[in-house]
Amino acid sequence: MQKDIYKKLRDHLNSGVSREADVVYLFVEIGKYLEQNESPQYPLIRFYRNWIVHSQINDTRLAGDISIALDQALSSGKSGDYHTMTIKMMGVLSKEKLRKELNEYFDAVGLPKDIFTEQPWRKFLRLLVGVLVDVPVKFTGLQKLEDLKFKEDQDDGYIWCEVNGKGNGISFLWTQLHPEKHVS
Repeated sequence: MQKDIYKKLRDHLNSGVSREADVVYLFVEIGKYLEQNESPQYPLIRFYRNWIVHSQINDTRLAGDISIALDQALSSGKSGDYHTMTIKMMGVLSKEKLRKELNEYFDAVGLPKDIFTEQPWRKFLRLLVGVLVDVPVKFTGLQKLEDLKFKEDQDDGYIWCEVNGKGNGISFLWTQLHPEKHVS
């Protein structure tokens, strides 16, 4: 069955990733592959995949170490140290870390990696955000973490990540999708 998934992924990537549906399909198929492998590898891929397909995560196993790391990062802000909390959040949800994990996964299974060059990667991020901005994810069963969502500022292309917990929350810049339009 993994061979079938690999073939579907390869064919899909060779056809190009140009729609939000393509990103959803890519993450769903990668998720199937990883589930069959039963390996704890690629926690950020798994997290984004589960965020794409679930609007609520009741079982922390669906979000793995990522939900626990987010919960711990929120807890670090209770003393008012929002700088530390922001740095931790950015480290957990980093788009660079996602790119690295996807690149490693594609290497491991032998998928084409054209998507990781600058323009295709930007397009991929734009599509991913288009999917996620519609689906804030809610968490249950954690000490502080309650929900997470992306918000897009249409004027300047900034994508903000908003993480909310019991008693505190934080927003931070996740990426800017069309920096060429930004005027300093």
